[in-house]
Amino acid sequence: MKKFTTLLGMTGLNIQLFADPKIDKQLNSTNQAISNDILDELQLVNPNNSPIISHILRGGRVDKTTSTNIEWIDHYERKVTSSLKVALNAGVTEIQVVDEDILVQDALLSIGDEIVKVIKVKTDNKADVTRGYAGTTSTAGNIAANTIVQSLGIEMEEGGELKKSSVRLPVHITNNTGIIYEEYEVTETAKHLNPHGQGGLSVRELESQKKKDEMLGIMENKLLNGVKYVNGKLRISGGIKSLIKEHGIVLDAGNQPFSVALLTTAVKAIVNKGNPGAADLKAGKYFVCVPWDIAIQINNLNKDIVRADIKEKVTGTVITEIVTNAGVVSVFPAPSLAPNEFLLINLNEVSLRQLYPIKEEVGAKTALADNYFLHGEYAHQIKNLPFQVHVKNVKIS
Repeated sequence: MKKFTTLLGMTGLNIQLFADPKIDKQLNSTNQAISNDILDELQLVNPNNSPIISHILRGGRVDKTTSTNIEWIDHYERKVTSSLKVALNAGVTEIQVVDEDILVQDALLSIGDEIVKVIKVKTDNKADVTRGYAGTTSTAGNIAANTIVQSLGIEMEEGGELKKSSVRLPVHITNNTGIIYEEYEVTETAKHLNPHGQGGLSVRELESQKKKDEMLGIMENKLLNGVKYVNGKLRISGGIKSLIKEHGIVLDAGNQPFSVALLTTAVKAIVNKGNPGAADLKAGKYFVCVPWDIAIQINNLNKDIVRADIKEKVTGTVITEIVTNAGVVSVFPAPSLAPNEFLLINLNEVSLRQLYPIKEEVGAKTALADNYFLHGEYAHQIKNLPFQVHVKNVKIS
């Protein structure tokens, strides 16, 4: 019986299978995949220029999607404490509050020493009420705006009929994928050079490493500053700042420098929204993501208490955590932010949703050089968006 040896079975042959059998090839394409997924390589890139993207990749927060549109739902609890949006004058029976959550038919509200009963819920966070309810006295003077209003629940009598309450509806959030693309070239001459002092790496390997560094920096910029955009086959995935603008908390620092008081204002905005944001703050899950200039301001918060002996060769402090009333917040670098802004977010809620993984391929040869390109398509996702904060207009000295 004759024996036949296939090419794959012959020794001495270096045959590389380029294409994943699950990937359809265009008939007119001679592109070859160097790697169908370079995610593991990107995790090893120095994170100095792309700390948040590196945090996501190294944390394994990359999932799949099968559509160019992604969606998710954020749930959060109804508030039971609010404040008056406008002053409540003596004898007036209509109130307006900051948070509509506490306005429920037949609810009892405590405003100072007075109890009022909600008779009719209206639009624009307004309601008609009965003043001086439950044996209390209607306040003779005006009750100032910003006075705390606390819900005492729905009035219910023994054996009474069931009444409707209110729930906080979930927030439905969408984003779309965007394509990232980068390219580099290696000439035939360069392919045969042996670069000195590069640890035995070829020119192609060196160029590939540099391009991956650049790509991560671009991914960082996209993550923070991208805007949601679709025009035919062109798509850009919305970044953290644009998603927060649509669904989260945006604060204006009013040209004041970074301080613990300013951070506390941002923290309080989360606490005022309730859970799960307040609970995550208490658990130490939040990060204040800052550009270089604000990081310096943070490190100088302790400058007045730093003391150094004349013999000391090292001085100064690097602050990595800030204690607030609601919990400890970690300081995290974000060089792609503008110098006068920062984010207060739960970084572990930020992830990528890949339509297809980032690949590295070599294009069809058309000259005495090889063209390599890296490309992928993914969307940004940040959960619990109503509890993520973007602070703008911070003073930079």
